[in-house]
Parts: sequence; structure tokens; C-alpha cells
Amino acid sequence: MTKKKKRLILLIVLAVVLVTFVVLSIINLAMPTNSKVGEVLTLIVSLFSTLGVITSIVFTGISFADNNDAQLASFIQGLNDNFIKSKENVEVYNALAACHHNRCPKWEECKNKADFKCIKADGFQDEIYLSNYLTFFGTIYVLLKREVVQMDFVNELFSFRFFVAAHSKLMQDERLNNPEFNFKDILVLEDKWLKFKIEHGEFTQEDLDASVADYRKVRVGQMSEVEANRKHPKIALRRPLRSMFKTDDEYNSYLGK
Repeated sequence: MTKKKKRLILLIVLAVVLVTFVVLSIINLAMPTNSKVGEVLTLIVSLFSTLGVITSIVFTGISFADNNDAQLASFIQGLNDNFIKSKENVEVYNALAACHHNRCPKWEECKNKADFKCIKADGFQDEIYLSNYLTFFGTIYVLLKREVVQMDFVNELFSFRFFVAAHSKLMQDERLNNPEFNFKDILVLEDKWLKFKIEHGEFTQEDLDASVADYRKVRVGQMSEVEANRKHPKIALRRPLRSMFKTDDEYNSYLGK
């Protein structure tokens, strides 16, 4: 049941409580002073009066939650605006998306040779564009860690933009698998994000494990990237960051698990 439906049911129940309270109060006023029925009604009205206070508190809570949701929605929209208004982020995104969708000029060579990249860091106006793109998602990770935002919001809005970068050959070779740079938070974020997708049925742990095994083969030339991509069409399963490590023990050690 969605949050909206739960709230609607709660409002209906509270409305019934209030209406019942009013009706019983009117009946109680019409009863003789010494009537036993009147005494019983007085007790019931008193009870409903207490429920009325509780109702008021609940309504206040709902209003507060609505305001928080509105503020969160505004905050998330602000993050999105910051991303799309950055010419540098858009330039990197367009290049990565073109590569992912096989629209770059040398995509066949790129997908058939493990060490070939159809786009390179020096192909942008400034190589810092790549780092800035990843830093944006480093900020997302901090916000998630501090529980300022929730993963369901982030997943709906930023999933493709994150995985098209984190799972790109360019980003992995130039930044994420490069000792000159420290983007450990991106690996931690990806791990958290993949677990969220598994928990919400986008794919299974077995699917992810199979993908990691296949892209490890790609890295050592035992399988072509074209073959691996055909087996794993979902972008979140293409070239997972865990596959950059030869074993799961190395990966877990790096993440401090």
C-alpha cells in the first residue's frame, strides 16, 4: 500500500471519529440529567474528546510530514537542476550516453577490444570534467549517509546518470581504477545502490554475481565486451565496479568490509 493510500485511509478514520464525537455529544445533551444512558454517553463522549486531542496531534503530524516531503522534493529538484545546468556535467554525460548506446564513432572497436576507449579524458575541454561529474555523486553519497535524502528518490532520478559513468570504461580506467585519484565513496555508493536494486527486485544477487564474473573475464581477454553486454543488458549490471578487482576478497578489503 502506498504512502498516499495509507494517509487517505487514516484521514477517513479520523473523520469518522470526529463525526461520531459530534453526534454523541448532541445526543448526550438531549438526555435527562439522571439517565443511566446519559451517564454512559458522558463517558463515551469523554473518551471521544480524548480521541479528538489525539486526532489533532495526528493531523499536525501529517501536516509536518507533508511539509517535509515538499521540502525534500524541492531539495531533490534543486540537485537535479544543479546537474543539468552544469555544462561540464552535460558534456560528460552526453559522451558517456553515446558510448553506452553505441552511438560513438568507434564503438565497435571499443566494445571488441578491452584496452580500447572510444572517448578519453583529454577529449574534453578540461580533464577535471570527469572528476567533477563523479564529485557530484560523491555529494549524493554524503547526503544518503547523513539520511538527508532517501535512496528511492535518488534511484528514480539519478540511476542512469550514475551508472552510465560508474560503469563506463572511461571512468573506470581514468578515475575509479586509477591510484592517482581517490573515489572510494563512488565504489561504496555503487555497492549500496546495487543492494537497493536487488532488494527492490530490479535484478537478483545471482545476476550481479554472474555479471561480475563475466566482466572479470572481459578484463583478461577471456570474453569480449560485446558478449558480456548481450548477457547483461541492464546498465547497472554492465561492468560493475567489483569486476575491477581480481577477487571479491580484494574488493571487500578495499571497501573495508
